[in-house]
Amino acid sequence: TTEKPFHNVNSVSLMVNIINGSRPEFTDQVPQSYQDLIKACWSQNPEDRPTFDQILFQLKNNKEFIFYFTFFINIRYTSKKFI
Repeated sequence: TTEKPFHNVNSVSLMVNIINGSRPEFTDQVPQSYQDLIKACWSQNPEDRPTFDQILFQLKNNKEFIFYFTFFINIRYTSKKFI
């Protein structure tokens, strides 16, 4: 989203908020598949977080990740091409 998360919170408050489970809000710009993966990685309990292999599997096999990755790479490539 290019927005800085918790932009209006000082460092100490931010640390306490994160320890207490606070996380940045997503905008509609972030695809649901990405939101779900990010939220899983943010789990308070480390045992509930996906392993690197599980994350890699999702990125390689979930069609939403593949679509959005290809879509954004194409936009980046074509926009640089015409600048």
